[in-house]
Amino acid sequence: AVKLQKMGKDTEAIDVYLRVLQIDSSHFFSKMNVGVALSQIEKFDESLKCLDEAIEIRPDNPDVWNDKGTVLLMIKDYQAAINCFDQAIKLKPTYAAAYSNRGLALRHLDRFDEAIENFCEAIKNKRNYFGAIFNLANTFHLAKRFMEALDKYDQAIGLEPMNLEPFYSRALSLMEINKYDEAQASVEAGLIINPDHQKSKELRLKIIKFAKNLVQNWCG
Repeated sequence: AVKLQKMGKDTEAIDVYLRVLQIDSSHFFSKMNVGVALSQIEKFDESLKCLDEAIEIRPDNPDVWNDKGTVLLMIKDYQAAINCFDQAIKLKPTYAAAYSNRGLALRHLDRFDEAIENFCEAIKNKRNYFGAIFNLANTFHLAKRFMEALDKYDQAIGLEPMNLEPFYSRALSLMEINKYDEAQASVEAGLIINPDHQKSKELRLKIIKFAKNLVQNWCG
């Protein structure tokens, strides 16, 4: 079942977990993992029910609290998600994923300073944590701290140079500080990775238009 889940075959994994639970209804890891798998096929109510049952079996397990928080994040119940991540971190104060997830929930509530603190704590506990670094960059961008965002986008690109997303997001920050040539270069670098990325192609046209208008305004 675990192997099937890692392969993204969630429905097949659920079937195996349920067979285990028919034999032992209190099997914690099957209960927790079937909850996670159900969320991946968007059966959120069933997912949360399984995770709550898993918490009843092992309330001292930080992973199940983090998993429940992640499902609540998916359904946009951000404060409830934060409460779960709080519990996961209480049980495991070095839990990088829970800090990063709590940062995401806080960002959705526009609590940018707190989100930044959580992403930084995640990186402190797990060096080179791409997800936390990239989300920290995005949060700096939303907080209009563009130079700090660019520093983190560069760090994210260094960790995953074949991931288009940091190149695209980096271009958005560069546009905010009127660095259109660098923004276009960032988009072009992303399009080398995926020439069919529609959002990048649209952003390239937007950058060219902005730069052209800026030149026209300078020339009067």
